[in-house]
Amino acid sequence: MNASTTVLHFSDLHFGTEIVAARDAALLAARRIQPDVIVVSGDITQRARQREYLAAKTFLDLLPGRAKLVIPGNHDIPLLNLPARVLRPYAGYVRTLGAPEGVWNDRMTAVVALNTTTPFRHTRGRVPVPAFRAMAEQARKRIGPDGVLIAVIHQPFVTAQPEDADEVLMNAPEAARLFAELGVDAALSGHVHYPLLRTTLADFPELPRPFVLCGAGTTFSHRVRQGAPNSFHAMRVVRGEGAVARIEVTAHVYDTGGRRFAAGETQVFVRDAGGWQADR
Repeated sequence: MNASTTVLHFSDLHFGTEIVAARDAALLAARRIQPDVIVVSGDITQRARQREYLAAKTFLDLLPGRAKLVIPGNHDIPLLNLPARVLRPYAGYVRTLGAPEGVWNDRMTAVVALNTTTPFRHTRGRVPVPAFRAMAEQARKRIGPDGVLIAVIHQPFVTAQPEDADEVLMNAPEAARLFAELGVDAALSGHVHYPLLRTTLADFPELPRPFVLCGAGTTFSHRVRQGAPNSFHAMRVVRGEGAVARIEVTAHVYDTGGRRFAAGETQVFVRDAGGWQADR
């Protein structure tokens, strides 16, 4: 019998620049979807100010369920307060939102959320290899070899727009090999405010096991990109027999006229013993 897990993927909330109507619509959408776990892939605030963190905490506390994984983005590190950036870059984040990484799982799906920011490189980031290996191996033990392992990062492996190419992970090739080696099934990211859905096959053809790339736009900040309105992804993970699995990703796009998030196209990916591919 198939089993499923629903993952709600928000990103780049940028409290301090939020559109109030879109924020409220995102909360209503989350309550309607009732996911098993909610992940937020960074940039919770605009300038890492305490009032922005407090507004974010209020919103996160109103989201349904107790399973929430939130990680910092580069905007969650003080930019203008240099002593804080050098000495205590995550103090405000930890004080208000808690640990900057974590692991969640049910019987068939595990989510590993890790901090990829680098305080001294402004917008750039990297996967911390030893830390992620330990977290992923722990998570894999919990769900078994045929479970679905999802990683949440801030900076992406690849970008949809060529002008964003410098914003990818600084160690993207190394991290991609690591993810494939550890059997990561999907990597959820944000950072560039432009959605992307595909596998690693075209960008990292050397990997022995392709995995899914799921980049999100900004959920409710006014800092949208041309052609990329406010949006989020709802991901349904379906386990079959053995290595067989499906990931169904539905884009939810904000309708400014109706002040609601409407479900749009669903893209489906399937897994067999050789890895992931788009379902044609």
